[in-house]
Amino acid sequence: MPWSSASAGPTSSCTTCGPNVPAKFGIDGATLTRRFPKLIYADLGAFGHTGPWKERPGYEPIIQAVAGLFSVNGDPSGPESRIGVSIIDLSTGMWTAIGVLAALAKRTATGHGSLVNTSLFESVLMWASNHIAGYSVTGKMPARQGSGHPSLTPYQAFHCTDGLLMVCPGNDRLWRKFAEVLGHPEWPDEPRYKRNVDRMKERDVLLPAIAEIMKRQNRAYWSAKLDAVGVPHGPLNSVPQVLELAQVAALAMLTKPYEGSPALFHGLPLSIDGERAGGPEKAPKIGEHNGKV
Repeated sequence: MPWSSASAGPTSSCTTCGPNVPAKFGIDGATLTRRFPKLIYADLGAFGHTGPWKERPGYEPIIQAVAGLFSVNGDPSGPESRIGVSIIDLSTGMWTAIGVLAALAKRTATGHGSLVNTSLFESVLMWASNHIAGYSVTGKMPARQGSGHPSLTPYQAFHCTDGLLMVCPGNDRLWRKFAEVLGHPEWPDEPRYKRNVDRMKERDVLLPAIAEIMKRQNRAYWSAKLDAVGVPHGPLNSVPQVLELAQVAALAMLTKPYEGSPALFHGLPLSIDGERAGGPEKAPKIGEHNGKV
């Protein structure tokens, strides 16, 4: 069980352990916060601190599957798909840190500590909130959209001669600009394409028409046109292509902490007063500190 900084107290991380292991050793949140009223204890679990699944273990892909993220992800012509990064693990850690910070502020004001509960499952429910809200109102689930959006049209990737370009005119004003770039300034004045709610009904007609135009030119051509009118867009890059971006180099977030190794590691995605948060510390090599220890 890892421990956080002394100012905040312990953090219990039990997403895959057996039934309430910390309680067996008397170091669970309820026990320790009763004993130490000023303690801030963060308890991060798999399915939550209450309910019939509170002791159920879970890993990232299991949580994604159970909470419905698989069902809304992937191209409609293929199988349901896992989100390719461990977004639930990472975001739950963030919510845990945010909860601890809020509890620290509360303790400063009241003198009392807190038991902060977070879980992977609750984080997924937050990520699925848009789909949950839509279903609760309409009783229907939209089809999986691939690179598209369930409630905006157009808002997806289109094939160009040299690859895919994501184009996101997220309101009617930007849609008008995009239509002008496509050479169809009359489209936004047509009743069937005027408002997003109208365009959603005409997806099967409008999207193929846009795709037919976009595939005639390369991504640089369309990017220059869209930049000129302020329509958000961007190419679908591979990881090697991402590493070649000038923006990545300018942010200096990726470093090579180990001399002689090509491995890149990321710093914190956070700057304070223009300086990236975090220090130059790195995990030691095997045996690096044997003499000191």
